[in-house]
Amino acid sequence: MNRILIIEDEPTLSDAYVFILKELFNKNKIDTFKTYICNEYQKAIETVKKMIGTIEKPNLCILDYRLKTTNSDDANGLELGIMVRKYFPSCKIMLITSIADKYLYHTIIERLKPSGFLIKSEIDQKIIGEDIISILEGKLIYSKTVNDFMKNNPYIEYGLDNLDIRLIRLLSERMSLPKVASRLGLSVSGVEYRKRKLSIKLGADSPSINDLLRAFKEEFGLP
Repeated sequence: MNRILIIEDEPTLSDAYVFILKELFNKNKIDTFKTYICNEYQKAIETVKKMIGTIEKPNLCILDYRLKTTNSDDANGLELGIMVRKYFPSCKIMLITSIADKYLYHTIIERLKPSGFLIKSEIDQKIIGEDIISILEGKLIYSKTVNDFMKNNPYIEYGLDNLDIRLIRLLSERMSLPKVASRLGLSVSGVEYRKRKLSIKLGADSPSINDLLRAFKEEFGLP
């Protein structure tokens, strides 16, 4: 049986995914399935926790990135996807977003490595069922925008890793260094070391926050 976790804050979209799954089942394209629908971030957390250590392990998670009912920057589909990946390593994750953000694409690919990464404006309603089948079969299904980004990832040329990109994003939010360190799981001295290395990679005048952000903006636009 397919156990499918749907995390989507728009109930109409959740219903649409269920309808598509029923159509696939009726056409004998997928096995029997059971859905677990979460329209809120906290409900998704609770649902995942209830599944841990039971036979109710999802083998597919259809995951929206932007969950508008949340109040925290960390309460998004990426963090939920990382949680699903931690407890259910074999679960295929199909992440969907409407956000056009190179930083976000890079972060999702590096941290989550989803089986599906779709941009809402590029979803073909006629073939999304086929995308689901392909993902269940172990294939990677990415939207054109995501594939184009992967072919021309501007961060690779400069040797920037995911921690570098996350550091830049947090610095751009003008967080204090202790808070940045906490968010990245580093010490303050570790953040300072990262800043120095990053200034060399970007060719910044100095490792100061202003110089780092200026150099990043010149090469990539706003973080």
